[in-house]
Amino acid sequence: MERLYITPLALSWLKKGLIYIINEYLKNEYSLIPVDNEKKSYIHWKKYQYQRANKEDIFDWYDKFTDVNIGIVTGKISKFGFFWGSGLHI
Repeated sequence: MERLYITPLALSWLKKGLIYIINEYLKNEYSLIPVDNEKKSYIHWKKYQYQRANKEDIFDWYDKFTDVNIGIVTGKISKFGFFWGSGLHI
């Protein structure tokens, strides 16, 4: 498998974009957790249904885990939900 090389300049732009996105999510009061590419949490996330992670914790996750994505805990804490369905039946 080939590895992708990211230049230091590109990496700095990626980090700036990530910081911007995380700050926007936090402004919207979303409860965030670290997830992998399969949307599986790297941490026990139940407490984040009731308490939001602080910015320091979120950035620590990026140092601790590899290939981290941002997951939003849906429900009352984030004032955010979604509906998943396989089709419309009338």
